[in-house]
Amino acid sequence: MGVSAPSVGHRAHPMPPLHASALMVLFILPLATTFQLSAGRRCSPSGRRHTPCMSSEEATADGMAPLWKVLKLDAGGQTLAPASGEWEVSTVQVEITRTLESPGLGVMLEEYGAAEDGAGLTLITGLADGGNAALSAVDLQCGDAIVSACGARTEGLNYDLTIDALVSLPAAPAPAVLTVKRLVKLLGVKCTVIFPPDEKRDDKIIRLPPGRLFRQALIMSGVKVGPCNEDLQCLCNCGMVVRKGRKLLEPEASQERQMLKKEPDWRLTCRAKVGKLEQDEDMVIRLRPDLENIMAPKDPAAWRT
Repeated sequence: MGVSAPSVGHRAHPMPPLHASALMVLFILPLATTFQLSAGRRCSPSGRRHTPCMSSEEATADGMAPLWKVLKLDAGGQTLAPASGEWEVSTVQVEITRTLESPGLGVMLEEYGAAEDGAGLTLITGLADGGNAALSAVDLQCGDAIVSACGARTEGLNYDLTIDALVSLPAAPAPAVLTVKRLVKLLGVKCTVIFPPDEKRDDKIIRLPPGRLFRQALIMSGVKVGPCNEDLQCLCNCGMVVRKGRKLLEPEASQERQMLKKEPDWRLTCRAKVGKLEQDEDMVIRLRPDLENIMAPKDPAAWRT
């Protein structure tokens, strides 16, 4: 079921409502208000083309859709953003060559949610066999979202409004210049946090991308940490023993090294960061370790004075 020129894919068909977990729930960010997308329309199995996207990991739009969130800006319009901190957005611009005889795009689209005001999540599901996008060897992947078409903003629009923008492109043989947003997985460290035995708490798993302070990651994950206003507070509340994965951390600066010279296996959550990664890694830390050794005076006889 092709769309009239330029051909961009399938018009979606009504389907029964999806369960609650499939709804695209939107979140509040600065200058944005929260709203919710309905499950929208989905392409029928009989109508979908499974042309592979240009991705070595063979990502699918179905798999990528829950990883997006749509934010309505107070200034008007919408923006697309990752639904979690494990992903970041990359912007890619492509140019699709067209001719008078073949003015279409050859890009398959599917709607994954819509609001009454026209906002929505419309993603690329593949490239049509023999279509201009495939023939142009453009870098379009399943799960990408078209955010601009020859300068016309299409970000965060439902299927119908996206199609309206694409059929309004300059006439062929002018090339179609598309800008897409793409989710890129961030490398990170899965860190197991162990608490002191007297706190009687289960271990907690947190995730840290390169460059994030441990203290910040702990707070964001709901782990309470005490104040860190001076050296003694810092040692009491920010000390951690790195039981696995110490090599993954950026080297300590001179002040941290001086504070922890009695405990070389320690790091401070307020100063330690994960360094550059080549792959996902694992780490184990123990919070608030015993201070007896680090607090002992240089002269043991001082305890008897």
